[in-house]
Amino acid sequence: MVAIPALIAATLNCQPVIPRSLPDTITLGNPLAITFLAKVLRPGLHPLSISLQPVGCAAWVGLFATALNLLPVGQLDGGHILYAVLGDKHRMISRGLFLALVPLGVFCWAGWMVWAVVLLVVGLRHPVVMIPSEPLGKGRRILALVATLIFLLTFVPTPFAAR
Repeated sequence: MVAIPALIAATLNCQPVIPRSLPDTITLGNPLAITFLAKVLRPGLHPLSISLQPVGCAAWVGLFATALNLLPVGQLDGGHILYAVLGDKHRMISRGLFLALVPLGVFCWAGWMVWAVVLLVVGLRHPVVMIPSEPLGKGRRILALVATLIFLLTFVPTPFAAR
């Protein structure tokens, strides 16, 4: 909740730059949230020509941490949400995401391989709930959809690129 207002302020106050690739630089990937805000708040600028100031970079880190936490696997918040919505059927999605991290690690960012190993060690499954609760109501299902939307808006396949 703090990252979005910070990102809005950073987008409004950013300086447009000509995108170029300098040697030995690290660039941050653009999640859909940044691209969307750039198109809405700075319609004349291409999202790649926006250079985020330190507040914007801090907001980017917040978005990245949110995306990592919402990965729909095991003990992460995304895994808890997935288990609450699908119950034992969550296993297929967790395994599928784990398998998707491997090509992401090969082709996009090597850090996804590290995350795949961490998730494998921690466990892909949600722990068994001792006392199952009542089915989710409409409000909680809507919140699960909102969390899914937030994940889609904050996830970036290549968060860092070294040039």
